[in-house]
Amino acid sequence: MFRTKNLKYFVKEGFYSFWRNWTMSLASVVIVTACLLTFGVYLAFSTNLNNILFSSQNSVENVFYISLETPLSKVRDIKAQIEAINNVRSATHISKEEGLAKYSEDRRRGITINDIPDSYAVEFKSADLASQTTAEILKISEIYNASLTPDTIKTIVNISNKVHLFSIILMIIMITVSIFIISNTIRITVFARRNDINIMMYVGATRWFVRWPFIIEGIIIGLTGAVISFGIMLYFYTATTTAIAATLVNLNDLKTILTPLADFMPILVGSFLTFGVLIGGFGSFISVRKHLHV
Repeated sequence: MFRTKNLKYFVKEGFYSFWRNWTMSLASVVIVTACLLTFGVYLAFSTNLNNILFSSQNSVENVFYISLETPLSKVRDIKAQIEAINNVRSATHISKEEGLAKYSEDRRRGITINDIPDSYAVEFKSADLASQTTAEILKISEIYNASLTPDTIKTIVNISNKVHLFSIILMIIMITVSIFIISNTIRITVFARRNDINIMMYVGATRWFVRWPFIIEGIIIGLTGAVISFGIMLYFYTATTTAIAATLVNLNDLKTILTPLADFMPILVGSFLTFGVLIGGFGSFISVRKHLHV
């Protein structure tokens, strides 16, 4: 079906067909690029949204601030009260010194250690119960605020769920359109080369020997769309995160809001290449199987 020694021929023929029908190939690349960009935007949004809430797997973290007048002995007792609440995985004390260290140098001006509250970074077991658990912890008299309020958590979770659903529907539509366009591109190539294909079959070429160049052509289309999509996403993600970082420079921990580029890019590259190859290869395979009657 596929021999390594024939790979060079298959790739050469795939590139030849790609350039020979460049108008249809361009249309296919544009559709694949749009499809992958849709997925990329969804991935970037969901990754950063989850980065606000999810510290590991399905756990959620929120920071609770303790009143300044609370003595240190009482602050330590609050840990047991928090951990006694259902859905709390752990509570980690953040001292005044640690809290001050998280402030930017500009923001520290005029602030003393006595102006910084003790706090607890609380990790929840379930995201679904995070809003209710946050509200329950806020009932502790010495705790006056949290980095994420119950309503904020509920809003973020609802938005995340809606974005997931919308993105899945949109991705299915875009993948279907991509496969349809690629299939038509390959069908035109098959029709244009029908005489050559018949001659190859008459002299003993197998069906798979004839099919592989068309499948590789589809893979080339998919990979081209993946590379272009990655370039566009790389530019806009860098520009967007840089702009947001400049706006949020005074927040305590920027990394809890934005997923670093180095962490996000490997996921994006792997996803784009995988989807590009699958969309292109599958679209070509369907077309070749349906229209290659030799």
